Amino acid sequence: MIQATANLSIFTQKEAAQNTAFVGKSGRRAVRNWEVIFCPTGDFLGRCFRTFDLTGAKNTYWDQGMIFKNKKTGATWTWNGSEFTKSSPEPNPKQEATHA
Repeated sequence: MIQATANLSIFTQKEAAQNTAFVGKSGRRAVRNWEVIFCPTGDFLGRCFRTFDLTGAKNTYWDQGMIFKNKKTGATWTWNGSEFTKSSPEPNPKQEATHA
C-alpha cells in the first residue's frame, strides 16, 4: 500500500503540464508562453519559457540568434547576444475586416 501511494504522487513532465492541480516549487505553475522557434544549436527548439526566464536573469545563456515567439500574442523576441530585439506580429487583414 505504501508503494502504491508513493507512485501516485510522481508526475511525468507531460502529466504535470496537463494537470492543473499539480503543485510544485514556487513559481513553477507560471505560464510558459514563450516558445523557441529558432535555435542555432537546436538544443532549445520547441521548448517553452516564462517571461521571467527570458528577462529575469543577470547572466543569460541564450545562443546568439535564438528566436522566441509568444504563443498567446504572436510577438517575437530575438536574442542578439546582449539584449532582445522585440517585434509585434503583423496584423491580419481578414481579422481587421471582421472587427470593422
